[in-house]
Amino acid sequence: MEAVDLVQTNVNPDEQAVFRLLLGNTSQSEETRIYQLKFNQASNPDGAIIRVGGSEVQGPINYTIPARNQAEATVTVERGPVSYSYPNLEFSLVSICDTSISNAILLSAYLESDCSPINLQSDETEWVVSGADAGIHMIRLTDYE
Repeated sequence: MEAVDLVQTNVNPDEQAVFRLLLGNTSQSEETRIYQLKFNQASNPDGAIIRVGGSEVQGPINYTIPARNQAEATVTVERGPVSYSYPNLEFSLVSICDTSISNAILLSAYLESDCSPINLQSDETEWVVSGADAGIHMIRLTDYE
């Protein structure tokens, strides 16, 4: 298994990071084999929405691949409820006939962060921090998410 791109950066947070996986059968016996594409949910602690072929990943997906051929899987990553960065999302391709035949790949999606507006507030107007106040002035940060 290989990916056209392992990392997607600067993805619009309202869009999907799109990865193209190439799933190969290098069978020495020249036989068509069934492989399962699996996603390791533990590699997604921040809850990105992961889809393969347009469907949310719910479990292994079977691919029947002729000898010396490839199948293509399109993986999309969408922003979840917490983060804008989703590093090292782990996918593996495993032969259902022989589980010792497997390959893993890590995909990373980095979405552009929506920066919320922020206000600085002070009890004083036109204040200046100087050595007279030990370089310290109390301010409040408000109106941010």
